[in-house]
Amino acid sequence: MLENDIVRLEPLTQQHAEALVHAANDERIWEMTQPRIRSLADATHYINMALQAQDQQAFAVFSKVHNQIVGATRFYTIDEDFGSVEIGYTWLNPIVWRSAINTNMKLLMFCYAFEQWGMKRVQIMADERNMRSRNAIVRIGATFEGILRKHKFGADGAIRNSAVYSIIDDEWASVKRHIEGL
Repeated sequence: MLENDIVRLEPLTQQHAEALVHAANDERIWEMTQPRIRSLADATHYINMALQAQDQQAFAVFSKVHNQIVGATRFYTIDEDFGSVEIGYTWLNPIVWRSAINTNMKLLMFCYAFEQWGMKRVQIMADERNMRSRNAIVRIGATFEGILRKHKFGADGAIRNSAVYSIIDDEWASVKRHIEGL
C-alpha cells in the first residue's frame, strides 16, 4: 500500500469491484480510456485481468478527501532486471479531475519506483489526442520523448498514436521537488 495525507493506493483485489463500478459511473472517463467498467461483471473481469498479468501491479485509488475509491492505476511492463517500469491504465472519476489526487498518486508511484525499486526509468504514455492527460503528465515534470505512430487501438476503437513521456533516475530529485511544490 502506498499513501500520504491525500490519497491511498490499495493493491487491487476483488473486494474493490463494487467501489470501482461506482467510481466508473461517468461516461467522460471512458472517452480516452479503456477497458470500460459499466457493471460488476466488467469490474470483476478488469480486476482479474490486472491480477493475472505477470508484469503488473494494480491499485485502487482511494481519495482521503472524498473518503471513497475514485479510480485505478497500475505499474506495468515492469522490468526489474533493467530497471524500467510504466505507469498507466490510470482512470479517475471526474470529481477528482484537476485536484491533488492525481499529482499525489503519481508522486507516491514515482517515489516507490525510484526510491524503493531503484528504477532507472519510469515511462507514461497517453493517446496523442488526450490533451487532458498529456497536460497532466507535463505538469508533473515528465519529459516528452515523441509519438509512437499507429501504436495501438484507442478507447474509441480507432488506431491511435501514443505520446511517450518519461522521468529518469538522473532527474528524479529535481522532478520530485517540482511535484512536491505543486
